[in-house]
Amino acid sequence: MHRKIIGVTFHLFLILSVTNLSGEEDAALTIAKLQHQVAVLKAKEELTTVIDAQVQVALAKDNSELALRLLEAKDKLIRDRLLPTDNALREAAAKYAEVQRTADARIAAIYASAIKVAEQLQGQAAAEALKSELKEFLNAELGLKAGAQSRLQEAAAFEARTKKICDSLQQLVKLRDQVMDDVKRQSDALTKLNPEKMFLERANKLLKSETWTVTCRITSIKPYPSKQGVYVVEIEPPQEAASMIAEWKATPAWTVSLTRERAMRVKAGDTLEISGAPTFFAGQQGRILMRSFDLSYGQYYSVGLVNSKATVRHQP
Repeated sequence: MHRKIIGVTFHLFLILSVTNLSGEEDAALTIAKLQHQVAVLKAKEELTTVIDAQVQVALAKDNSELALRLLEAKDKLIRDRLLPTDNALREAAAKYAEVQRTADARIAAIYASAIKVAEQLQGQAAAEALKSELKEFLNAELGLKAGAQSRLQEAAAFEARTKKICDSLQQLVKLRDQVMDDVKRQSDALTKLNPEKMFLERANKLLKSETWTVTCRITSIKPYPSKQGVYVVEIEPPQEAASMIAEWKATPAWTVSLTRERAMRVKAGDTLEISGAPTFFAGQQGRILMRSFDLSYGQYYSVGLVNSKATVRHQP
């Protein structure tokens, strides 16, 4: 890593040493540019190291899909400086963004000093040239920072959605046992309680007023038989419920209304974002998002989404 940083530093020094300024301000500005590049490069390498470690963790768990996703995130970071949004990388991505902000603030201060000196010693034309250079630099960095901030906000929103959905799914599993215990405790020769009815009522009371938004990676798309403008989008399980797959099985597909032109743009690796109000019911009929087979009751129970809306998000 140190050889790479030294090599980049020397290359940048050859380029940046040819500037219009001279003397101490010229040196300070050149050094500031070098330090900015080195700081960002080092932060990027630290983040890629974290990604590599997470890839190894995924492979150790035979999770090849996650490993591929992380490698795609690493490629986008290196190629486009796009921060990863995976929850496991959130802390490392935030650290990278903070290094970027600190480096930008420092070089902006050095530029401000150089502009002031140029106005005094070299005239307005030289100062304006530096201002233009600073503006161009900051505009480029601002775009990157805005993108980074947006992706960090996406990661935080994903984490919040994941917690809410997983908490609700876990509570539904626990609720079944609670209902069975209540039925045993409250039932007698004169009172016969319906455990399934109680289970459904309490489950929907638990989910009342909630709105879920899940994101699923698209694997393929095909027209729905005999329905024009409707397509079957085959999807991976919701990323927000990945930790609950042992207890809950996700739907393998979702029907979406699309124009032919929009459907042709959909490709594997894009994301289907589905939102709606969760509802709990017995059986497997309806717009099912997740389902679970209950041994106690001997049947499937499902979570569907009422008034659902599905949107295709194309990968950058």
